[in-house]
Amino acid sequence: MRWPAVALLFAATTIGCGPKPLYRPAPDLTDTKDTKDAKDASQPQSSTSVDGVRVAEAAQPWMNVPYRFGGTDQRGIDCSALTQHVLGDLGVSLPRSVRAQRLAGASVPTIELRPGDLLFFSLSGGSVDHVGIALDANRFVHASTSRGVVVDYLMDRYFARGFVEARRVLASQ
Repeated sequence: MRWPAVALLFAATTIGCGPKPLYRPAPDLTDTKDTKDAKDASQPQSSTSVDGVRVAEAAQPWMNVPYRFGGTDQRGIDCSALTQHVLGDLGVSLPRSVRAQRLAGASVPTIELRPGDLLFFSLSGGSVDHVGIALDANRFVHASTSRGVVVDYLMDRYFARGFVEARRVLASQ
């Protein structure tokens, strides 16, 4: 009877939202300088698009909530539930799983990233198993298995190596 429990624990730590990477953490959500700089450096933003500040405000209540496989509340949350809640607060209805969320919206090149875009990763080397939300062209918020809900840099080697696709689900409002 112990073997299934060990297998489930192994699967939960290797599948879903990926293991702890070796990198430096990104500034927290209160540091809006990176968001402003990324917006200024990119193409002009429409006044009708969602900005990084609104995405950060929607994510703020979830910061430092611990990771829990299958979790959907403040006691513990996984990556796809986080994206579902945060983007739900911005008016987007997303399905529950990473796989289903990857079918939502339209694919966008990384050079055109905007706040609120979904970022998909394959961190275990197999299929897409992790999702986060872009705050700007450099940072994203996600549910880390080892650190809970945090902000990280997209171009850190760990995430850049596992990056698969960005998808836009937020329509101009």
